[in-house]
Parts: sequence; C-alpha cells; structure tokens
Amino acid sequence: MRGGTYDGNPLVMRAGYEAMQEYKKKTIYDHVNHLGEKLRREMEEIISRYNLPYHVTGLGSMAKIHFLKSTNRDYKSVFANSDKELEKKYFHSLISKGILAMTPRRVHFFISLPHSEEDIEKLVSATEEFIKSNYK
Repeated sequence: MRGGTYDGNPLVMRAGYEAMQEYKKKTIYDHVNHLGEKLRREMEEIISRYNLPYHVTGLGSMAKIHFLKSTNRDYKSVFANSDKELEKKYFHSLISKGILAMTPRRVHFFISLPHSEEDIEKLVSATEEFIKSNYK
C-alpha cells in the first residue's frame, strides 16, 4: 500500500480529470508544439545572423541551445565541445530577466499551455541580447 498527502483528495481528482479532458482535445499539443517550433526557428536565425558555432535542438514543445566551441554538430561533438561556462552565464542572464530554464548546467526549455507568443519573443530577445554581449 501507498499513501500520500493528496491521494484520493476529491479536489485533486477533479483537477486531474479536467486536465485529461483538455488533453483529449489535442489543441494543447498544437499550441505548445507551434511555440516550440517558433522558438527553435528564431534561435537558429540568431545563430545564423552572428555566424556562431552554436546549435539548437529539440522536438515539439522542447528546445535547447548548445553553446559549442567548434563548428562540429554531430551528436558526439555537441556534448564533447559544449561551453559549460557560457551556458551557466546564459542561465544566470535569463534568470536576471525573469526567465527560468531547467538548470545552469542544462539550459533546456519546456513549453506548456500557459506560455504565449510573447513569452517566446521575450526568450528570443533575451537570448539575442546575451549572444551580442558575449560574442567573440
């Protein structure tokens, strides 16, 4: 047996049920995947504009910018040549602008239903500002 603080709580059960009804409509997925695609595309545009060795990955509502030390973009190189110090600086730069990413060592973005086009614009703008100030 297992017990928990909210196990069997009628309010929590109802909230879970209502959330599942929303998920069934599938419009949530269209929304978050659209924003994820927009985020990845606009970050790639910034990288291209400044001709940087950085790389953006992700799928659906997920995204990550890899700060690389070389132009190699194969799977192994992306992890072996990542600039961890620059990624930490990026994380703290985002925090100072009110944007929260996963951790300083793994700056990933996970878009959810409450996020909007404006949130993506804010993140893209903050990313470009960071890149400009750290461009070598």
